[in-house]
Amino acid sequence: MSHVSSETEGKKAVFTMVRDEGVFLPIWLRYYSRVFDPDDIYVLDHLTSDGNIERAREIASFQVVSLDYPSYNDFAWYTQTVKDKQRELLKYYDIVLFTEPDEIVYHTRGLGVYIEGFRKNAIRCFGYEIFHKMDEEPPIDLTCSILSQRKYWWMRRHWNKPLLSRVPLNWIPGFHRASNCFEIDPELLLVHLHRFDFGLTYQRKVRISQYRRNKQRSEPSASRNGPMTEAQFREFFFEPLREDRVEFIPSHIREADFV
Repeated sequence: MSHVSSETEGKKAVFTMVRDEGVFLPIWLRYYSRVFDPDDIYVLDHLTSDGNIERAREIASFQVVSLDYPSYNDFAWYTQTVKDKQRELLKYYDIVLFTEPDEIVYHTRGLGVYIEGFRKNAIRCFGYEIFHKMDEEPPIDLTCSILSQRKYWWMRRHWNKPLLSRVPLNWIPGFHRASNCFEIDPELLLVHLHRFDFGLTYQRKVRISQYRRNKQRSEPSASRNGPMTEAQFREFFFEPLREDRVEFIPSHIREADFV
């Protein structure tokens, strides 16, 4: 049974970590600001230098936590920083949701309604990734909703992440698993936007490859997080097609138009 104090009961918070996320942070804020109050939205800013934090304030109000750490790819540091922040927030909130900036947690009843009725210690979301099928779909128009422009996604168990919790989670790097959370809710969807547009995904890869890297720290997925040539990127991006894993997004999900 979960522990709920009278001071935190019913309070909920959400947080993420970003670095120069001019595409994903606005999308993230537009979605989660519908569910969480401005004082309860936390953005951990890992050395953003392109003005995106300031521009994001025009979309929604949120709390900024500045992080001064030189390396980009130190996933041990990244994971521990997120764990520490979650533990800190749980002193003041009953329920805390962590997602990376390209992740949208959705439920057909509405995320806010789901959280209001949430009584478990923690839960794993069921993961899908939206896919840009370039022979059928044009480049994304960020002034319009994503689901009105994309018809396909693919599922992989690796993306079933434990993200919503009342207790501190013992995550592994990548946040795909936690040693104290095994139950999954197949109706609580984790929608990844990583491959939602070929051009924007490639630009993000190029940008990330230019950050200072810690050669002593191994990455959980070199193909996803490390520098790569254009040929390697194409191989990475079109993996769902090679595996014949792409499927239509159900009409009721697209019609919900939540992102």
